[in-house]
Amino acid sequence: MENPVHHFRHPHPLSLRKFNQPGRKCHMCQRQLDLDATVYGCERCSFFLHRACAKFQQQIIHPFHPHHTLAYLDESPYDNETYCSVCSEKIKHAIYHCEETNCQFDL
Repeated sequence: MENPVHHFRHPHPLSLRKFNQPGRKCHMCQRQLDLDATVYGCERCSFFLHRACAKFQQQIIHPFHPHHTLAYLDESPYDNETYCSVCSEKIKHAIYHCEETNCQFDL
């Protein structure tokens, strides 16, 4: 069994558990959590993450943009539509955004 993780979106440790609360969504990606899926959850409150979403970090250095740190944001900082700087797909929710002035690199 994996050790509990500490995630930047939640103050308590998260441990792996079988999910059994219908109608809940992942607190990172906002997609529905499948019943009986193994998820990271908090024992103190109803906070759940997909296993893959629990691996997201608050800040990253990405090989396609190694000179600046990218920060995780729940939504785009722009007023208009945002597209990934690598694959050109439209970004709908979570985004890694370069916060350097005049640098608009987004994943």
